[in-house]
Amino acid sequence: MNLNLFKEELQKLNIELTDLQLEQLHKYYELLVEYNKVMNLTGITEEKEVYLKHFYDSLTLAKVIDFSKDINYDKIHNLASEAKQKLNQIRPTSIGQALRISGVNPADISLLMVYIKKEYFYEQR
Repeated sequence: MNLNLFKEELQKLNIELTDLQLEQLHKYYELLVEYNKVMNLTGITEEKEVYLKHFYDSLTLAKVIDFSKDINYDKIHNLASEAKQKLNQIRPTSIGQALRISGVNPADISLLMVYIKKEYFYEQR
C-alpha cells in the first residue's frame, strides 16, 4: 500500500494521522484479512483497496457529520473505556481531532463513525 497516497487523500479532508495511528490501521487491516478467512467480513481484502475503500470511505464521514451536537460516548457499544473517558473529557469537534487523541485507536474511531452515521442519518429521515 502506498501510504503517501493514503495520507494525501486524507489531507484533502484535513485529516492527518500519526505514525502510531497508521501502524494501528495496518494492524487493523491484518486482523480484518485474518478474520475474513473465517467469517467472510468483506469481499475487499487487497491492502490498497481496504485503505482506499474501507478506511478512507469511513473517514469521509468527517465532512458530512455535525460534531457540534452533543455526542453521548457512553452510548457507543464496545467503545474502549479509555476512549470513552478521553472523548467525554476532550469533546472533539471532528473525526480528525478525535483521531489525534492519545488512547483513542482506529477501532474506536470506526465504532464512533458507525454510531454517528446511524444517529445523524436517522435524524435526517
